[in-house]
Amino acid sequence: MSNDLIFKYSELTKFLTHIKEKYHITTMGDWDGSKSIILRQDVDFDLKAAYDLSLIEKKIGVSSTFYVMTSSFTYNPMSRENRKIIKEINDMGFEIGLHFDPSIYGQLEENDLQQKVDHESKILSSITKTEVRSLSIHNPSVHGRYPIFEKYLNAYDDKIFSNGRYLSDSRMKFSTDIYEFVKSASTFPIQILLHPMYYTSEGLSLPEIFCRFVYYFTTQIDVNYRVNSTYNELMKTDLFTYILQNGCSNELL
Repeated sequence: MSNDLIFKYSELTKFLTHIKEKYHITTMGDWDGSKSIILRQDVDFDLKAAYDLSLIEKKIGVSSTFYVMTSSFTYNPMSRENRKIIKEINDMGFEIGLHFDPSIYGQLEENDLQQKVDHESKILSSITKTEVRSLSIHNPSVHGRYPIFEKYLNAYDDKIFSNGRYLSDSRMKFSTDIYEFVKSASTFPIQILLHPMYYTSEGLSLPEIFCRFVYYFTTQIDVNYRVNSTYNELMKTDLFTYILQNGCSNELL
């Protein structure tokens, strides 16, 4: 099977069902060092996509970790809607871990970054009422930093990040056949990283995925700002339609 097909919910369901039947699947926080598949999701842009994926995994009965950012520029974990999503994912039995971006703190040394990790972890714990046990680093291949922090299991530990033990869907591509890759779980622990936003019922491409994301994002802005009487009076259609019909002049961009 082509790896491209896995990005359809139906094919992802087949794959997750396959590995559940043949291997031990665990969250990062529950991993005890034994032979198993550590299943993780990094939530970079869209918490709703993470929630949709968690429902699929719950139905199949697999365990996994969802790594949530406190520094994302597209979602705020402390908003009412997002707190509800994070809490529901946690209450379904999934692990909520920290998706930590060291680059936002400049060139701080690891000792100082440890304080930032602890602070961000407390934010997530305040939502889930559960201690954060593990973390993943955001875009380490971009900024070149792979720090290890005390008290937390780390997704970039050499034991589960070395060649042959780690497979990611980064850039919406897998470097090798996923069904062949998981066979190694019979010999040693392996790690699979998914990005929830990439997975849709239709198997959309990246441009289509982001087009849909922009639509929902602008819809949220539009709905939330309807309480403003001036905006409500001037906006004769929804914000997304307005942008499509009118665009923005170069002076505004």
